[in-house]
Amino acid sequence: MSFHSTPARAALLAALLAAAPAARAQWPEEPAAPPRPAAPVASTVEGLSQDQLATFARMVRQPEGAVTERLLADAALRGQAARAVAAREARRAAGKGRAVAGFVILGVGDLVGAVVSLTAKKNPDGTTADTGQLFLGAGIGLASIGVGLAIAIPGLRDMNREGPEERQAVKAYWATPAAPVPAVERPAPGAGRAVSLPLFAGSF
Repeated sequence: MSFHSTPARAALLAALLAAAPAARAQWPEEPAAPPRPAAPVASTVEGLSQDQLATFARMVRQPEGAVTERLLADAALRGQAARAVAAREARRAAGKGRAVAGFVILGVGDLVGAVVSLTAKKNPDGTTADTGQLFLGAGIGLASIGVGLAIAIPGLRDMNREGPEERQAVKAYWATPAAPVPAVERPAPGAGRAVSLPLFAGSF
C-alpha cells in the first residue's frame, strides 16, 4: 500500500490530531496580566472626592444626596467642608501613628525588660544572685509601659475627637439655611374649566 494513499494519509492526520493536545499541555501558560488599579471616583462636588464627600456626610449625619445638594448650592460651605475633611484625615493619621508608636515602645520595652530580668545570674539554690540586673529589667519594663502609654493614649484620643475646624464646618452646615424649594402653583378649583350656559330659544 502506498504512503500517499487515502487510508495512510487519514491515519497520519488522526495521529497528529491526537498528539496535539498533549503537546499543547506541555507548553508553559502565559501569566495573566495584573489587574489595573481602579481610578479614583470623582464626585459631583468640586474640590471633594467621592470618599471625602462620604466622610463629610458622616460628619453631619446626613445622606450623601442631601449633602451634595447643599454643597453645590453654597460655595463657602463647600470650601469649609473640604478643609474640614482634610483636617480630619490629617488628625486621624497623626493619631494613629502616635498610637502605634506608643504600643510598639510598650511591647518592645516590656520584652527587653523581661529578658534582662530572666538572664540574671542564679545561685545554686535557684535564687537570683545579681539583684541589680533583676531590678534593672523591672525598671526597663515599667519605664516602657509609662512612656508607651503616654504616647499611645493621646494618639487614640486624637483619632476619636473632632478638631475645631471640623466642628466649625459641621456647625456652619446646620447654620446655613437650605435653599427654599419653589412652590408649585396649583390652579384654583374650577379654574380653566369652560362654563356653558344653555340657550333657550322660543317663538311667540
